[in-house]
Amino acid sequence: MVVQILTINSKKELEKVKKALSLYKAKNVIVDKNKISFISNYVFKISDVKTVKETTEQLKQDGLHIWENWKMDGNRLLYVCDKKVKRIKRKTKIKRKTRKKKTWKKITGQNKQLLLLGCPNALHMAKNVAENLGADYEEPKKTVFGDGELKFSIDAEIEGRDIVIIQSGKPPKDKPVDPAGSVFDVCLVADVARKAKARGITCVMTYLPFGRQDKRKFPKGDVIEETSTKESLTLKQVLRHLKISGVQKLITFDAHFSKGPGEKKRHGMNIVNIAVGEMLIDHVKNRFRGKGDVVLVAPDAGSAPRVEILAKKTGLRMVECEKIRDNQNDVAVTIKDGKELVKNNNMLMVDDMIATGGTLVTTKAALDKENAGQVIAAATHGAFWGKGLARMREMDYCVVTDSVDTEFSRVFLTQRLVKFLKKYKYPIRKIGFFKRIKKGLKGIKKK
Repeated sequence: MVVQILTINSKKELEKVKKALSLYKAKNVIVDKNKISFISNYVFKISDVKTVKETTEQLKQDGLHIWENWKMDGNRLLYVCDKKVKRIKRKTKIKRKTRKKKTWKKITGQNKQLLLLGCPNALHMAKNVAENLGADYEEPKKTVFGDGELKFSIDAEIEGRDIVIIQSGKPPKDKPVDPAGSVFDVCLVADVARKAKARGITCVMTYLPFGRQDKRKFPKGDVIEETSTKESLTLKQVLRHLKISGVQKLITFDAHFSKGPGEKKRHGMNIVNIAVGEMLIDHVKNRFRGKGDVVLVAPDAGSAPRVEILAKKTGLRMVECEKIRDNQNDVAVTIKDGKELVKNNNMLMVDDMIATGGTLVTTKAALDKENAGQVIAAATHGAFWGKGLARMREMDYCVVTDSVDTEFSRVFLTQRLVKFLKKYKYPIRKIGFFKRIKKGLKGIKKK
């Protein structure tokens, strides 16, 4: 028996008619999408004659227009027009299985959800931040074996809590420099927190090591000279290892590779850069109040964009310098713009980091030739490699933050970090992410 459906112009109308036939016990229905005529769109072949009679009678009662046509090959053709089809609701609802969503364990109390972990290079800052936030503080226990291998362990409750790891890329004064070790400490502590089912993991690197290793320098052209070498992209590997260990967001201050404050994704890691230049300028203004005007100085082309932003925010005037290489090793600094602002004014050189201090010393010499007042060096990070400390002692005044603990650390980042963390949206790690990966791998092995 063939039932031919006419005037079906959309999928919704087709679904209505299919529902009607299925509700009225029209079993063994096969849909044929091949067009029989220019009018008909779909044909339903019903094997049982009794079901067709029952459906036609009940469809007529529902107000559908049905009429018979000629016989062809022993089959009766029925035309159904669905203009008056009403929406039919099922009496029995299908019960779907609902899986209970896993929720993180809630911990009551003021900031008890937050746990700060202080790594060896930033213990003092981590304690101060925890006290100001009213949060719990824990110092991970570091065990060093005889052959130099190490491990970390944490006694505090971690499951379901927001974890903030605070570390500096350079140890305090009078301790051996080990930037790779400082990153590895964070990786181990983050791995402990991840395995203990932490709700989210954030790392605060007051000074981010390898920040200047963000570009590869390949030889120009297709021909590689004998003296040229290929370089590793160290920053990418550092961020990659932090992410694999469980760190979801990285907070740092005046990163060398960043052009300004804000949150950006770099090499797969979400990095929040906090600018501290205005804090340094405020400190210098208070220190030299009543001793002449303060003018900002950009020592080289790399620091010029950062100093321009600070000049607009603070309303101070700006002098721009540039480096000129006489030979391969000899570097001279000349004043490019704002030469008339140098005389009898206090010149404030601002940069993100002071390493060897060679550029600042040569810039001071150029400014002294123009009868400048006090020449001040200010930077966020005081790395002070090689002769850096000795050269900064020759400056009229030097100031850096406590991102690295040095004798010139006169601006403290604790309050700035506390203010940021109070408004910070802590990341939430997806539950069962690694379990799903393991299940998928097991399925592949079975196949």
